[in-house]
Amino acid sequence: FEAGYVTHRPRTRFRPFFVSDQSNTNAKIYLLATSSLVTSADKDFTARYGKDAKEVTAPTITLTDLLDSEHVASVDFMTIDIELWEPKALAGFDIERFKPTLVCVEAHPEVRQQILDYFAQHHYVVVGKYLRADAQNLYFTAFSKQSSSGDRVQAGSHRS
Repeated sequence: FEAGYVTHRPRTRFRPFFVSDQSNTNAKIYLLATSSLVTSADKDFTARYGKDAKEVTAPTITLTDLLDSEHVASVDFMTIDIELWEPKALAGFDIERFKPTLVCVEAHPEVRQQILDYFAQHHYVVVGKYLRADAQNLYFTAFSKQSSSGDRVQAGSHRS
């Protein structure tokens, strides 16, 4: 995919890794010869879109390790769309440390509950979904509530 990034996103730094729950391993991913739009570590998922999947091996990295290698301290907006591998990528992400303000995650039915559970465990809530036009993506933000005085209080914090 690097050539496409060089051509269409010249200011984007391309990193040839497969984001997963472990770094420094290898993942088998499946590419369709007829379309670069579907790539997954789930062979059956790729087969839904064509029978000509080619298996390739890619080095893995956790999202936390990737962000650390790029010296990223916080994240404003994060989007994850890796064809059923989202729970594995989230397992390798220190959400408490990076505290993304808004997260968009493709949540196919096969992994949707795992994604919802992950964000609930980390005190994030669904803030948007556009099921009429987009049945897959869910948007999350950290849970907060307004106190009676109008001050914003983060979940899990207390005031004295």
